[in-house]
Amino acid sequence: METYIQFETVELDNIHVRATPLGEGAEGLIYEVILPHAWDNYVVKVYKDASSASARLDKIQYLIRYAPSLQDPFRIIFPEKIIYKNGRFCGFLLKKARGSEDLSVLSAYRLPKRLDQAWQDRFDRSMPAAWANRLEVCRNIASAIQELHQTQRYTLVDIKPENIKVGLDSEVSLVDMDSVAIAHEGDLLFPAEKLTPEYSPLESKQLDFKTEVLPETWDRFSMAVLFYKILFGIHPYTGSCEGVFADLTTNEQKIAEGLFPMGQQAKAFSIIPEPHQAFRKAPRLIRELFLQCFESGHTAPEKRPSAQAWQEGLERARRQARRNFLSFLGKRTTAPAARSKTKASLPHPSPSVKQTTRALSKKPKSKARHALQLLTYQGIIPTLVFTGGMFAASFYGLNAYEKSQMLAMQDKYGDLNTLAEKSSFQQIEGLLPVYSGVYHSSSGLVWALKQNNKYILTDTKNTQLSPQEYDTFYDFNEGIAIVKIDNKYGYINDQGHEITPISYDYAQRFSNGKALIRKGSDFYIIDRKGDVRFKLDVEALGDFREGLASCKIDGWYGFIDFNGKVVIPAQYDFVYPFNDGLAAVRIMDKYGFVDKTGTMHLDFQYDYASSFSNGRAQVRKGTETYWIDRNGRVVPE
Repeated sequence: METYIQFETVELDNIHVRATPLGEGAEGLIYEVILPHAWDNYVVKVYKDASSASARLDKIQYLIRYAPSLQDPFRIIFPEKIIYKNGRFCGFLLKKARGSEDLSVLSAYRLPKRLDQAWQDRFDRSMPAAWANRLEVCRNIASAIQELHQTQRYTLVDIKPENIKVGLDSEVSLVDMDSVAIAHEGDLLFPAEKLTPEYSPLESKQLDFKTEVLPETWDRFSMAVLFYKILFGIHPYTGSCEGVFADLTTNEQKIAEGLFPMGQQAKAFSIIPEPHQAFRKAPRLIRELFLQCFESGHTAPEKRPSAQAWQEGLERARRQARRNFLSFLGKRTTAPAARSKTKASLPHPSPSVKQTTRALSKKPKSKARHALQLLTYQGIIPTLVFTGGMFAASFYGLNAYEKSQMLAMQDKYGDLNTLAEKSSFQQIEGLLPVYSGVYHSSSGLVWALKQNNKYILTDTKNTQLSPQEYDTFYDFNEGIAIVKIDNKYGYINDQGHEITPISYDYAQRFSNGKALIRKGSDFYIIDRKGDVRFKLDVEALGDFREGLASCKIDGWYGFIDFNGKVVIPAQYDFVYPFNDGLAAVRIMDKYGFVDKTGTMHLDFQYDYASSFSNGRAQVRKGTETYWIDRNGRVVPE
């Protein structure tokens, strides 16, 4: 039987984690949660040193209370619950980072050989699509940091590859949030825990990060260093100096002197390593952003590009790189006589998922065209395959079902170790344990965890109802539950019958007799028999909230209902899900709110807006952040 470690929350709920850590840092260990299933895809961070843990308690409580409302909650991983061991604070519960690798794999000039071919195809610098995909990673990081800076509370301070996780889909998760600096209205509440000199600006020589408020312009510098390494594979200040600077050998020393080798200080270098030369070939906008940071912003931090400026610039560059890549593939795979026809059939730079799927279904006419189809299918064309974003938030949201309750036997036998040995099905004293745990479902049936860590559905007489064993289950809704085997999803009814094959890449719960599933990059609505009702021709899809789901069509966002009808046209730069009957929408960096008919409820006047909750939402105008009611009136925090 797998061993585990038990922790408690302040509500006295038990949390079980695998005994073997997922990872280890300088301060703590990361463990994967295995029970209860309400915390699937969560981990706990446990501090190694008891005194360090005690010193962090107030800060962790603050981070939990003031965690911002994020467009994508998996891009910045905030603590969510304090955990205790034997009544003493020892760490906290948080979402499991979405990416499988530290960003360091993309920060070196060459990818580690241990990464599989999919990573090599997508990010190796020799691949035509790598530039666009790396720009996408940088844009996602900038987007996350921009949201954090909008709160005017947090400065990350220690931005570096080891504090960011990245996935094959270019999605990122910023971790180690318990190390950030926190200030409010000019007062330092909690200092940063550490910094890394080669990612720190000139101010690191002038400010005491333990006692002074660090402005967000500090992060602007660290962010640019990170982007330079991702895009060009080298630290921006790497090179051999000569003359009066000959003794400067570390990047930290050259940062202090403002010696960026690709700018006006190039004459100070005797050797500028070859990877820097790629900087000259980068789009002008990208070069200007780096120069503004490393040269104009060296002694004038306010001149460094903000996270929002980086986000916009990187997105423009990514779109152009995408167009260049598609053009490159078109020239390589389209015969001269057919080029004019191909151009006419693709009026937009970015083909829709529907067009792409249709193209893949055709028989290849040549080896070159077949290669193009394989590239598209395997995800090397980044914009033609759904890469996370809104879907990831929906996927992880599935785990927030009503918490499973352990049987009343826990009261009789005390702790969970004993419970695993004496389940409610154990009728004869001394019988060897059959199950590691048993869990009531909302339908009155029981999910039993076998010693091989697989689940079966049984009735209360221990009769197995399910046809096979499952890796994970999600509680019943409308008499149907989602089950998972080998990262594929399907549905089982409360008679134990599988109503669909276990073959979907994503599945939502049933609502009013319908459910959303995804196979590959295509979304479908199915009925209670598992029959497909219709296909949704969208590029991305969020959770259904209050009857509508956010969707992405041809690069724009709108809302769709469960019948596949686009209720609010895809005309916004971005949208939040509906809550309290309203949704925040964005156009040209201004936010407003619409109702479920698409009617403008509060016009585009805010520089930032969160979703409504309990009749109020947080907004920002200029430098002022405050709360409003549904009529736009300011209300107390």
